[in-house]
Amino acid sequence: MKQYISLISFVAFIIAFSACEEVPPPIDLQAPVVGDTSYVSTDVPSPQEKKVVVEEFSGIRCVNCPAGNAYIVDVSDQNPGKVISMTLHASEFANPLPFSNESFETEETKFLSEFLNVRGYPSASVDRLVYAGQDDISMLAPYSNWGIAIDERLATSPKVNIELSAEYDASDRSIRVQTDMIYTESVPGTHHLSVFLLENGIIDPQQTSDTENHPTGIIMSYEHNHVVRKMLTVSQGIPLPNDGMDAGWTIVRILEDNLDEAWVAENCEIVAVVHQTGDSKEVLQGAKVKLMP
Repeated sequence: MKQYISLISFVAFIIAFSACEEVPPPIDLQAPVVGDTSYVSTDVPSPQEKKVVVEEFSGIRCVNCPAGNAYIVDVSDQNPGKVISMTLHASEFANPLPFSNESFETEETKFLSEFLNVRGYPSASVDRLVYAGQDDISMLAPYSNWGIAIDERLATSPKVNIELSAEYDASDRSIRVQTDMIYTESVPGTHHLSVFLLENGIIDPQQTSDTENHPTGIIMSYEHNHVVRKMLTVSQGIPLPNDGMDAGWTIVRILEDNLDEAWVAENCEIVAVVHQTGDSKEVLQGAKVKLMP
């Protein structure tokens, strides 16, 4: 009888010890969501002006990338405020040159390069859709195909409105970003919010095919703009509530993070993108603000 009681006591001790063992929290590399609100509004607004999101995949060892970038700049200038361009460096083309100051490739840009099936550089994704005559979301040259896709999307009306704001505290380099989303019509499927931090005016070497003006094939003081420095969300974005959204659904997400010491706050931008994540990866709408107005 004593042995039976001892055995029970031993088992109870093991269970109690196991129950009290500390379980570490899962690792989450995204900025913390400090505000999370969802509700249905009976006051459904009119759709905003469509903002087209262009994810341009590039690399400092890509000799044709400066030409692709220049094309996107021209299209953006022709449609002021309507095209949100982001430059994502990835693959072997993103490996730093011997005299580069830094690498622009990140875990997020590598993920998105694979996620959007990038097959060459430069290439561009326009609202993450596959267009007539294309096999993939990511389009290679001729660059005119990029412009055709952008024009096609500019003629559409967004199904969700985005109001985006950012606050920056220089004392501790903290960032607070608020994204307000309200659906203007019902949309099926699962939706995510992706938030990017971009930097402009980065001077660093870039290979080029323009050997007439740059005999070495390198632009030593190339200005890199709209470079994706990091994402405040995980690479695939944070999920929004519900499987399918009805008109009037209003969602507010607030994220906090810190700006790297090497990045210039005055040159940084925040981009928010609402997109689908199922069979379709369509970007429904984008928004962009400067980190420092």
